[in-house]
Amino acid sequence: FFFFFYDCVVGETKMAFRRGYALFAMIASFAALLLNSYYHDASFGAKPVTLLIKDSKIIFSRDPANGYTPHLVSHSNKPEIDFARGLGFVHTFDRYTQMLMQKLSGQARLSEAFGTQELREIDEFLHGVDFTNSLDESIANLSDEVKQYLEAYADGVNYAREQKRKLVSDVEGLGKFELLRKVIRSFAPKSLHEPIGDFFGKNWEFFLAGYDDTEPWTIRDSLVIYKLLGYGGLADTQIYTE
Repeated sequence: FFFFFYDCVVGETKMAFRRGYALFAMIASFAALLLNSYYHDASFGAKPVTLLIKDSKIIFSRDPANGYTPHLVSHSNKPEIDFARGLGFVHTFDRYTQMLMQKLSGQARLSEAFGTQELREIDEFLHGVDFTNSLDESIANLSDEVKQYLEAYADGVNYAREQKRKLVSDVEGLGKFELLRKVIRSFAPKSLHEPIGDFFGKNWEFFLAGYDDTEPWTIRDSLVIYKLLGYGGLADTQIYTE
């Protein structure tokens, strides 16, 4: 970087071009290694991973021959609970940005994350719809079985978020930065492993917008998304009917 900018300043255009090309090639090569790590680590078909979520022991893998479809295997006497926890885990690793966006939409809090005038108007509209007002009543009317499934799903979501934050020091093969994890473990002091993992484990779309998501996932979050999607489906049905 130093010699590249030095050549640009003193006018050595040809040398600056060569060094710039070399710099670009180095960055591109490193990016290619990261992408290769992303598509071939344990979470994308290399090997199964054992998830220990509360009292559930789940074997998680992906099938590279079928679009990296996730597979969850449980041998316990409560496979439905294990599946719900595993599903929350998979959704969080694959779709957490979408989940968080829908959660904030249903809670009329989008402008809290992004702060634009357009989103404030959307929040005002969704605040009038008020998906959160009846959540306690909805939860009270759920059967014990459904509550168990929703709580298990939340367990899986929070476990996955914790594993993202422990990217450097915990379970192998679960994140996008497998190569980076190995580099950090090799060169960074152990005292820095956890803060570095916390930094790379953040939800980047929201983090760059200045919103740091620290709230644990709960039953209420799943239900507010359910209500939001139901409202959208009802609106679509009405449009098609008219």
